[in-house]
Amino acid sequence: MNVDRKFLDLFWAISGDDVEKRNVACKQLLSKLVDGEKKPKLQYLDYTRERLVKGLRSFSNDARAGFSEALVSVLQAYPEYNSLDQVMQLLTRHIYSVSTSSKTEDVSLKHSYILCPKVLCNSERINELNLTQLEQIFKPLFSLYDYAPWGSDVLKLFVQVVPKLSSKMIRKVFSDFTQKVWESFNQSDSDLLCEQLLFLFCVQCHMKGIQFSIDLSVKKFRRKFITAITNSSGDLTSSLLRMAREQNTIQDIWLKLKG
Repeated sequence: MNVDRKFLDLFWAISGDDVEKRNVACKQLLSKLVDGEKKPKLQYLDYTRERLVKGLRSFSNDARAGFSEALVSVLQAYPEYNSLDQVMQLLTRHIYSVSTSSKTEDVSLKHSYILCPKVLCNSERINELNLTQLEQIFKPLFSLYDYAPWGSDVLKLFVQVVPKLSSKMIRKVFSDFTQKVWESFNQSDSDLLCEQLLFLFCVQCHMKGIQFSIDLSVKKFRRKFITAITNSSGDLTSSLLRMAREQNTIQDIWLKLKG
């Protein structure tokens, strides 16, 4: 492919550790993908799509962040030139069909499992996937949940993704996993109690016909909620408080916390 050097250099900037330079490079990249009449430069689009998908498996956090943010921007800016079938073919080739030969490669691949659905969610494209495609991107995460360093990230991602899907798709994709989390949640207070609580509440709000109910007016669930919020911080705390407000139990919870 014949492309100019300045275009290729943008990908180095996008993968760098300077956030401001990454953002500037991303904007410049978007402008390079169409001509003066806003018609697509197909070769540039094809190269960009594949380069960014490959970048999701980069070894450095900065590079993964830069490539994922750029891919979100491209999918949002030019949906008509980036079909989900094209994207899924690339994800299958460069992420889901890849084997690793070192610990570093394995960790990078696991990070990419988190990033793939996050990119599709942040670009507002995830609801375009069919059942087979959804199962493909979530199956590795259901397994990843069982590994201690990854469980929190998996549940946080699912809390972000579930509201974007239809009740029918949530049931088909997440039913078995939800049952697994529910059983663990009831058995003991794990290190993932906060994330489990948020995930289960999210499913409860967005999936019809669930077989459980988390009601914070019930003593058992209120105790778990108080334990979770006591051990949480930042965005997790805010999300838990929002959950209590939605159930109109915030005043009661606050009195318990003060006591």
